[in-house]
Amino acid sequence: MRSPIPVTEFKQQVADWASKHIDYTVQVEDINYALNNKRAISFPETSQETDPLFGLPLPPQQQQGELNDHAYNQLRARYKAPRKDWSLSADCPNDLHGTIYNRLAEKYIESKNGNKAKFLLRTRESEDDTKFDTVRAVLSDQYGIFDFVSYVEVFEKAQNFIDGTVNIYRPRLADEFSFFGVLNDIRFNAPDSGNGRAKDLRPGAWFYGSEIGTRGIGIAGAVYDLVCANGQYTLNRNKDYYFYRTHRWIDTNLIERQVATGLANAFKLSEKLSIAYIQSIDMPISNDEKDLKNLVNMFSSKYGLVKETADNWLSSIKVESSRYGRADDVRMADVLASGTELAQTLNQKQCEAVEQTCGTMLEELVINSNTNRSAFTDMVFND
Repeated sequence: MRSPIPVTEFKQQVADWASKHIDYTVQVEDINYALNNKRAISFPETSQETDPLFGLPLPPQQQQGELNDHAYNQLRARYKAPRKDWSLSADCPNDLHGTIYNRLAEKYIESKNGNKAKFLLRTRESEDDTKFDTVRAVLSDQYGIFDFVSYVEVFEKAQNFIDGTVNIYRPRLADEFSFFGVLNDIRFNAPDSGNGRAKDLRPGAWFYGSEIGTRGIGIAGAVYDLVCANGQYTLNRNKDYYFYRTHRWIDTNLIERQVATGLANAFKLSEKLSIAYIQSIDMPISNDEKDLKNLVNMFSSKYGLVKETADNWLSSIKVESSRYGRADDVRMADVLASGTELAQTLNQKQCEAVEQTCGTMLEELVINSNTNRSAFTDMVFND
């Protein structure tokens, strides 16, 4: 069982992580590309301080940064650099690479027809004073900043609309961030399936976002199992219970109200998912290898699971049912539990994809099974 993190402690963790980040809005014409390092750039930072003697603004200070892979690819995309770019090759001298990118910058400026072209450079301070700060993203100056810190502040306020306390599980402090908010005062005790591993299901919500332009901010309903370290089932984009906004012209006050609404709706859905999971424990399905493979593949292709993930999920289903002493009696809960357990061994994107797949299986199987039949529900119910 993972230990919960109180919201106040979580908020401090996020603040400490964010304290290393600095943003600069820079005119493209002021960015210089180093002639001795293919990833290094320099740019002026306009000081907010004034000369103590004359009261005039201090001259800009030159800043230096080193583009990480993500920021470098964003820059190349904005400059429309060729996909097969010889300047990336080890055969291209550093000074020639710098000359090429300074010229690409000039062409980019020319394409703006006299309008001042600006980038938002998002950086992370280096812990080594001998190294440049890391440029983690190169974004449009129209990018609406709503970072992890902002999200946590809004989440904290949104709790006022919820009757009950919320704990934090599985926070991911990264440029692509996420965390689970779990309702502490509501629980669903699923029955023991034969080996003493009764479930302790809690309704919750999955919160995620990005600070580097890879995705917007969103909330989805989720079920969290406090007994097993693997158990979380997240619904994907359901129009009635899903919240998602892109980072463009963001109004923080509006977002705050929308997050509160999204939070309440996500918790409402997660209670339905909890009940659905309990029902899935007694829901037998075909244990034929071909049928199980069809079941897994049906969702693997839909949610972008790679073949290795799908194969490993398939092979672990009967392992899960064997834990309960019924190797030849596969239940829907075995499919779900084996999937979310596998998810914890995967990278972030595949982990999220598997958890969303399991949440959607729950919704389609139980919530919609009597009203919205599909190839999947027909396969499982087989009536």
